Amino acid sequence: MKVKCLHVNNGEVPVLIEKYGYYAPQIIHLTRGREYTVCGMYFEAVSIISLPTLSYIIRDEYGDAATYPAMLFEVTDSCLTDVEWHFSFNKNDGSFMICYDDFVNNWEHHDRAILRDEPDRSRYKEWCEMIDKIEAEKEMRR
Repeated sequence: MKVKCLHVNNGEVPVLIEKYGYYAPQIIHLTRGREYTVCGMYFEAVSIISLPTLSYIIRDEYGDAATYPAMLFEVTDSCLTDVEWHFSFNKNDGSFMICYDDFVNNWEHHDRAILRDEPDRSRYKEWCEMIDKIEAEKEMRR
């Protein structure tokens, strides 16, 4: 799945602040107009401070995988990369996550990966690098 960055600051999208609880000026390490490969998705159905939100896991300009609100992007290719995706659904709050197996099924791994703790962070980055490589190969064949 590919998305194009439309906004590089949450402050550029007032609805993110007003309805979804994001605060400006949060600087985002993305380039406006650049296309990014989605390495995972997270949907938060219930939140105390906001409406339901969809976020994409994307490798930013520093090569780090991070979560960004979907409202900052437009979808340019809706097909998911041909890898083994895993899905986790929380029936208590309606949230779901799509990514690799450990990330969606092991909350300890998930939290350590997000907090950049090794070796979990390395596994997270490897997943994103693998998806980027597959997508690049697909582009070369076109």
